[in-house]
Amino acid sequence: MPPTVAIRHLETLYNTLNQGIVFIDREGRVISTNVAASALLGRPFLDLGEIPSDDPEVCALGDDERLLPIEQYPPMVAVRTGTKVQNFVMGVFNPKLNERRWFSVDACPIYEAGEIVPSASYAIFTDITEQRRGERELRQSKLHLALAQSIASIGSAAVDFRTGKWDWSDETFRIYGVDRDNFTPSAESLGNLVHPPTGRISIPMCRAHAGARRRRRSRNTASPGRTARNARFGASPRR
Repeated sequence: MPPTVAIRHLETLYNTLNQGIVFIDREGRVISTNVAASALLGRPFLDLGEIPSDDPEVCALGDDERLLPIEQYPPMVAVRTGTKVQNFVMGVFNPKLNERRWFSVDACPIYEAGEIVPSASYAIFTDITEQRRGERELRQSKLHLALAQSIASIGSAAVDFRTGKWDWSDETFRIYGVDRDNFTPSAESLGNLVHPPTGRISIPMCRAHAGARRRRRSRNTASPGRTARNARFGASPRR
């Protein structure tokens, strides 16, 4: 492929990517940015040396949502240390959207021929705002579910019959009196917790595996060294 064609292809890639790209020199001055960079930020990319250190509408936040010092911005780290930075999370206020957007940033140093110290660096940033928002909502949902189960003394469990993997809620571990770090849920271990021990999976789980409708059944449960309790089981199939 002729060099001119390869250059045109690279220019097309540079200007049509959905990710933002910025090149900076050792002083943090912007050398160039692609079209997506300004669109994602809602404003032109500033020289890093021009960013005030205490303005939350211009400064970035780290993953912990605290103001991020300029020297910790991924492209600055890359050009200063000569090392790559990967999957660095930072938030930047977008004035057009009037909200903070979150990005996963990769940065890489650039060496000129014969140099041992980087003369520049580039950073590629991807918008992960919706992903981050979804993860936060999921964490909140899990927290609310755990709180509700704790108040009602109701545990939940799921089993993937294809892999045999079990997933218990925190309250289920508490009800059985076993520790998540030291106990692995399984059909056999669940059977051993039923009093008297059966060494096999409970009837409601078997019915759910067969596709039967939900059914409740009572069992006595006893963890090692603990008083037996009576628990009610119910299981439903999930496709």
